[in-house]
Amino acid sequence: MDYSLESRIWSRAQHAFSQQAFEVLVDGAVSSYLRQPGHAGVERMHASQVGTCGLHALRTALDRAGLLRHS
Repeated sequence: MDYSLESRIWSRAQHAFSQQAFEVLVDGAVSSYLRQPGHAGVERMHASQVGTCGLHALRTALDRAGLLRHS
C-alpha cells in the first residue's frame, strides 16, 4: 500500500500547528478512535512517515490512553 498521502498529511499538520496544538490534535484522534469489529491487516507507522514530532505526539497520546506498553 502507498502511504505517501498519509505521510504528507502528517507533515503538513505538523507544520500547520504548534507542537502543543498538534499533540492535542493527535490525542483527540487517539482517544476518539473506535476500531471496526473483525479482523484486519496490521497497520504499521514508521518514524520516517510521521516525523519526529508526529512520533512524539503519537507516543504521548497512546500513553495517556493507556495503550502504550512500557518495557
